[in-house]
Amino acid sequence: MAFSSMNLKNCIFLAAGFLLVFIGAAFHKAINRKNNGVEPTDFQSFLFGTGFTYSVIVAWTILSFYCDYLIPGSALQGYGNTPEKNTLFFAVFGESLAGEAQYPLMDLDLGMLSCMFGCAFGGAALLIVLALRGRRKHTPQNGLFYGYSFPKTTLKAYFKNEWDAFRTQIHPIEYLTWWSLRLVMLYVLIKRYVTNGYDTVVLQLTVNLIATFVVPLARLLFFGKLFFGKLHFRVQTYINILVFAGSLLGQGFSFVGEVREYDKMMHLLSGGVAVLIAYRIIMGTRGGKNLSKGSVTAASVGFSCTVMVVWEVFEFFTDFYMPGSYNQNWDYRPPVDLLFVRVFGPGAQNPGQMAVMDTDLDVYYAVIGCVLCGAALLAKLVLLQRARQKRGAPGRTMAKAYSCNE
Repeated sequence: MAFSSMNLKNCIFLAAGFLLVFIGAAFHKAINRKNNGVEPTDFQSFLFGTGFTYSVIVAWTILSFYCDYLIPGSALQGYGNTPEKNTLFFAVFGESLAGEAQYPLMDLDLGMLSCMFGCAFGGAALLIVLALRGRRKHTPQNGLFYGYSFPKTTLKAYFKNEWDAFRTQIHPIEYLTWWSLRLVMLYVLIKRYVTNGYDTVVLQLTVNLIATFVVPLARLLFFGKLFFGKLHFRVQTYINILVFAGSLLGQGFSFVGEVREYDKMMHLLSGGVAVLIAYRIIMGTRGGKNLSKGSVTAASVGFSCTVMVVWEVFEFFTDFYMPGSYNQNWDYRPPVDLLFVRVFGPGAQNPGQMAVMDTDLDVYYAVIGCVLCGAALLAKLVLLQRARQKRGAPGRTMAKAYSCNE
């Protein structure tokens, strides 16, 4: 197996993904220590460190895409590389069932995959280092699992607390939309199965129908242990938005194939909704309300970037191993009236770049949704802080500005 320049490049990306986790976690810790003197927990450091790394991956992808799109002769995304240069990857994962059609995407996908693996290893190493450091300092409250245990109450009292939290966090009309979506999803699923039999659309509808129950089930199964047992019920509403737009309308009613650029609008929506989901997760962690609004927003945006990268890598492996799979549209031919083309022009028309356009535009639209929602979230937190200061409670954290009703 030749150690080619492609292998060297991916090893560098792997190392970069590993190191960026520690850099991001240190940056997050320094910001909170400077702003409010609060030490983030191990889990919060992990969230910010990995989120920071995925944000860098997304930023690099967008930057290289624009360079290739606007500069004649630019090929930062490596769509001209031959498969012989990917010997390390093929040695580990075998040959692609998509054949040569997928090769132009290999450089882009392997770069993201290498960074993702590096980030995973770095995140695990960060948690180990923080745990060992906490033991030396005799500060178990900073540990990942400290404080998350089964509640020392009766089963009746636990369910009463769950009911009180549910009533506080969710409006009755909002809860009604949950069951409306579930019933419509069930109807469309049965109709599709009777008409077409079992197919991939039926599978997707089934999985997404289960997803409409994920938060109540998580709170029940984890029974207060770890942050999964304390997920805000509004997270279910955010998940339902994606299920409604992506699965019910997109697949059940065939909006993906019939509505122009619907898939790209879904990526824009998912990028924004992922920020809101991350915000609720972070605020539900131990000490989440003591973090600065800037760090919470940045970590939420980082979580959204994580979802972007993981999704594109998932699409890559699906196409790599499943015959007939075509998630990444390597034969993509963007129409001249495509929104992106109308805004930025036809580009440099570099040979081979069209193969990576679909993946790049997926990330691009998701970034737009992520940035817009992140800006709105930060603006909301700033307004909450100002409202708190008017009430005579100065401070930079969100401990008193935040409530579960927001």
